[in-house]
Amino acid sequence: MIKPAEAFKNWAGGFTDLNAAMGFAANGGIPVTAVTSAGKISKVRMEHIWVEAALDFIPSRGAKNKAADSWVEMDPSYKQYTYKKGLDAVAISGLDPNQLAQSFTASGTVNDAEGWATGFDPTILQNAQSQAQQKLQAYIQANLSNPTVGDIIGGRSIIAENYPILMGGLSVPVVLTGAHYDKLPASLQQQISYSFAQDIQGAMLNPTTLPFAQANNQKLTLSFRPATDADSQALQSLLPQGDLTSLSQLPQSIPSYLISVVPELKLNGQTLKTGSPLRLGEELPLTTAVSFAGRGQTLAPRTYYAVAGSYLAVNAYAGSVSPQTLKATQAQLQHTQSVLQSADTSQIAALNREDLLGDLFHAGGLGYYAQLTALSRLMGLQNGAHYTLAAGTGTFGYEPNVSYFFGFPRSIKPGGIALDIPLVSVTASDDGDAAHKKQYTLQTGILSSALESAVPEQLFTNAQNPGEAISAVKALQKASAAGQRIYHITPATLANIHHDADTMADIRNALNAGKEVITHTDNVSVPGWTGAGYIITDADTGAGAGAYKIAGGGNGGFITFLDDNAGIIGLLAAMIGVIPITAGLLPFLVPLLSFVIAASLFTVGLMLFIESLDGGSCDQGALLTYISLVLASVVLGVFFGSLGVVAWVLWFTGFLADGAIRSVFSNPAICRR
Repeated sequence: MIKPAEAFKNWAGGFTDLNAAMGFAANGGIPVTAVTSAGKISKVRMEHIWVEAALDFIPSRGAKNKAADSWVEMDPSYKQYTYKKGLDAVAISGLDPNQLAQSFTASGTVNDAEGWATGFDPTILQNAQSQAQQKLQAYIQANLSNPTVGDIIGGRSIIAENYPILMGGLSVPVVLTGAHYDKLPASLQQQISYSFAQDIQGAMLNPTTLPFAQANNQKLTLSFRPATDADSQALQSLLPQGDLTSLSQLPQSIPSYLISVVPELKLNGQTLKTGSPLRLGEELPLTTAVSFAGRGQTLAPRTYYAVAGSYLAVNAYAGSVSPQTLKATQAQLQHTQSVLQSADTSQIAALNREDLLGDLFHAGGLGYYAQLTALSRLMGLQNGAHYTLAAGTGTFGYEPNVSYFFGFPRSIKPGGIALDIPLVSVTASDDGDAAHKKQYTLQTGILSSALESAVPEQLFTNAQNPGEAISAVKALQKASAAGQRIYHITPATLANIHHDADTMADIRNALNAGKEVITHTDNVSVPGWTGAGYIITDADTGAGAGAYKIAGGGNGGFITFLDDNAGIIGLLAAMIGVIPITAGLLPFLVPLLSFVIAASLFTVGLMLFIESLDGGSCDQGALLTYISLVLASVVLGVFFGSLGVVAWVLWFTGFLADGAIRSVFSNPAICRR
């Protein structure tokens, strides 16, 4: 079908540059072609899918629907929008971005010649945030009557076309009609495949493939069950006799050589795939491949080595996270909590790992991707930019620690929560400016890494149960706070970096491939983890895309527990299904679920806030978040292209890590409800 150029820019997201709008659509998988007239692009031809509905069309044209007599073309996805600009928070605040950036940079040390920075004062930007919030709030109260979220932040609303009858055809010209389907064939669907083994060349063996839409936002889990009755009995023999009154009665380790387990991949509790037996502590090569309609596998299949004895939510997210899915998961967790509190032994005994760990880690995955897409949209409103999650895969869940003897697993012990979050995303700027797009892509990348530590802390820590997670940018922040130099590495300065051999090899390979790397000089530590964080970006493409890694090569984060939660989750991962849930476990399970329920409530609130941009409520916490993201954008614009971007990374990470996002919805409302 063909769309006028201006209508296409509006439909694609409110672009001011037609080439940028076409590029955004093409990168998202929509085939587009420019149609020129008098030497300039006047229209856009695009491939598109619409529906035909069986309706009572004759003679009322759908006004009265008694018995279907016609197939009527309908295209509800194509529409036009009115875009709201929102307030200019920087102008209202009176802040000078250049002066702010200079003051922040001057508070530390930046050595451009050697490529390092350190010692910045974060209170300079924190004070700027407070000043901007106060002035913007005063401006709203003095100048706006009953404002909506869209009035403050910006957004868009559909230009509604309400007709008493159906038009009987599409609103745009159709050039060519292809095949008709009662359902989309596999060749036109995004697919996701999983395998538990590879051949000698690394190709997936016996993969299980399903439409991405079937897995998107759903509870997909990887767990391990005893391979035989003898293995089940071996696990049972490790448990104490009688009632469990303390987690100290649980085994502190489980011998690997005694017990074999079978991996199971489940979708909403139904088994999709099983693998061959392996010993506890051995590694399972979980390989994931995503295939896009019309383009096939744009990236090579990716393998994550999952430890047998783990329990992992397997991520499959694209587009956005549904608030309804979040609410349903939250409701399921609350139901499980009420069952545990009921003291009804029959209901409690019926609970399984899917009810406990499955929902718990699924809530974590939903929370991560919900915050990533929602906050990226907020940043895009300020930047005049757009973000689409094409595919979010990887894992989120519990992994035990493994003790080895001459390279072979000897036992597994309580471990922690590990995140592996590879992303395929599409970004664009309204004006088509490459530097503008690169800045926004860097912002969303740093956000994705910061959330890899922020989300586990939201789920599993509070004032009574402290803990600290790690991610690439969190490691950079900790290193800076400890006085380490943060390097924008070149081959000449690599000798100043003192990381483990595997991390150094990864950094060296990136530099040899022409990439840019940011890291700190020495190891940092959180409970249960010691290592490095580093960022690898592509200098050649100018796209700003990057890999945000922690030692071990993972694209993600990690948190361990400072209390009994490690033992209880380890027990659930390895033994539920072998032993029943007894009254002795309840004092440990109920508080654990309470953490996750509280975090899911926060995430639901954030998603509903984002949904309300066209006319919902606005509160002070949300306003503070928006102002902080605005300042992040304008300050990055000043820093960009110099070593000062390292300073910006450290500040933006600190803003996210210090809990500003978590407390977004705790303050009184200032906008209309």
